[in-house]
Amino acid sequence: MRALAHIPVLGREAVHYLGPRPGGIYVDATFGGGGYSRAILEVPGTRVIGIDRDPSAITGGAELMARLPERLTLVEGRFSDLKQICESVGVTGVDGVVMDIGLSSMQIDQAERGFSFRFDGPLDMRMGTSGPSAADVIKAITAEDLATVLYLFGEERHSRKLARAIVTAREQAPIVTTRALADIVARVIHGRPGELHPATRAFQALRILVNEELEELAQGLCGAEQILKSGGRLVVVSFHSLEDRIVKNFLSRGGGTSRHLPERVVAEPCFEVLTRRPVVAGEEEVAHNPRARSAKLRAAQRSGAEARPDIAHAPWPRLFDLIRRGWACASSISSWSSFWSSPPPSSIASRWHRPRAPSRWCSSTPRSVPSAMPLPPCVRNGPGWMPRRACSGSPSATSRSNRSTSPSMIRSPVCPCVRRVWSRPMIPIRSVQ
Repeated sequence: MRALAHIPVLGREAVHYLGPRPGGIYVDATFGGGGYSRAILEVPGTRVIGIDRDPSAITGGAELMARLPERLTLVEGRFSDLKQICESVGVTGVDGVVMDIGLSSMQIDQAERGFSFRFDGPLDMRMGTSGPSAADVIKAITAEDLATVLYLFGEERHSRKLARAIVTAREQAPIVTTRALADIVARVIHGRPGELHPATRAFQALRILVNEELEELAQGLCGAEQILKSGGRLVVVSFHSLEDRIVKNFLSRGGGTSRHLPERVVAEPCFEVLTRRPVVAGEEEVAHNPRARSAKLRAAQRSGAEARPDIAHAPWPRLFDLIRRGWACASSISSWSSFWSSPPPSSIASRWHRPRAPSRWCSSTPRSVPSAMPLPPCVRNGPGWMPRRACSGSPSATSRSNRSTSPSMIRSPVCPCVRRVWSRPMIPIRSVQ
């Protein structure tokens, strides 16, 4: 009954651009509650291959598959393996692919899944049942990598400040519930009435990292390009700018060059874009389904051009790489004094460096650090290799962002010997010619 009550976001528009016709084969790459699949199956003679990595979604669609065993096939898996899944069920070409890149209402409303901070539950956030949870990530990841994840995947402006607060809090007690993480974010970032909760972006960033959603999307789009027949259609519904940017760049790659660049041979585009601007939900749909307020739909029709190799995307942080680096850092640096004596772990040597010996010590040293410990006051927040951070070195130049209310952190300004060159990687996909 819950599946029947599911309301697909932009369902009418998605089916309109997909254009199902009798006898066609279509892929619902994110089956979820089955809203798109039911609409496609209303056209006589159509066949649908439903894919979802969530076992509960496959279980929820068992009743519909029992009623239409010849027309509906459900497969538990990732839509990044779209081409392989279709070939495993004997399909080498399809007439349409529809993707809803986002959480379903059922997942959000289940407190035990840990996707929402509206309910207090375990900090899980996994779409499937395997792999590290969000609590595992927070336990292992370094503050530097956590700040990068919050900035890239959550577009959080206060990423470094929030990452330091999370690392400080986990040293006092493990962060294993959604309410605990939301409270930490709320103490650091103060929201305004009428705006999104401050924890929204942090939860989004962790969810994207745990499920590797951006890489899944990039691989899924490539799979759709390879499996679609000429004239087949691809419809993608995204819910934030990171996903929409990937879809937009993917559909438009190979479509032309700038008039300011030298002329060059341009490969024939694989898609003809049907939506010059993204389709958004109307006021009536938003009133009935609030999830649709941030949805954007893009559609394109497959041309006869040969499918291209996998797209080259930005070097997004990889889940297991970040966890491995966090544990390597924690196990290789056992004490404050080893900061000056031991070499950095090889896995992080390229990103961190040992600062030069300071020419003088800063004058203000907090009482929580013993005076006999040979450390400059620029070392803050536990053992680890200092990131390069530019500073003036003068006590009067301490910025508000460098102050901390935690007694375990250094309040003096960063020494001039420690410098940080901060660069943020770009997200957009680069075309492969």
